[in-house]
Amino acid sequence: MEDYLEHIVNYTAESMVDMSVVYDKLPSDEDLKEIKEEIENYITEHKKYWYKFYYKLRYIDDDHDKDLYFFFKKGDQINNTQNWNIVGVCEYQDWSEEAEESGRIRAWIETKVELETMKKEEDWVVVMYRNQILNKLEVIYEFEGADTYIEAREIVARELSKQYSDDSGYEEIEPRSIKYYLKKRGVNSKTAIRILGELNKLLK
Repeated sequence: MEDYLEHIVNYTAESMVDMSVVYDKLPSDEDLKEIKEEIENYITEHKKYWYKFYYKLRYIDDDHDKDLYFFFKKGDQINNTQNWNIVGVCEYQDWSEEAEESGRIRAWIETKVELETMKKEEDWVVVMYRNQILNKLEVIYEFEGADTYIEAREIVARELSKQYSDDSGYEEIEPRSIKYYLKKRGVNSKTAIRILGELNKLLK
């Protein structure tokens, strides 16, 4: 019976946020459908993945010059249909054995993203600082490399965590959520200035 399993890949809210980050914007419906179908065919052809509960697959998107890792968790099996949930997407060079073994990857893919339904009016100062931070991150990635870029993202995450922590305690904002927080929630001027100051230190 297992030889006739149909494998269905599902995008989660978290993976959609990741896709919008690694592609700089959310891919078109057509592109998302193509990626989904290619991965489904790959899983179908490689039976070794059928029995895993968690794994990653490398995906090279030649059309958009992207080298990615997709992270999967096993979903429900309904009759002859096995569901797989994409729980994370990252640039290939952002993954490492050390990050996997230390639990950082697990913590990242366990992070849930709650999409806000209410949209508040944005202040021009917030927009200005937000764009400055995003531009600075891009400059760091381009000129200082992936390691320095990861350090920069951790700085932003730390400062945003302080700003948005609540009564439940300190909650780390994972790198996957940084652009989401900057664009959807904004950042006050004091936090923005502090972030920009720390990012400037990383530039030689």
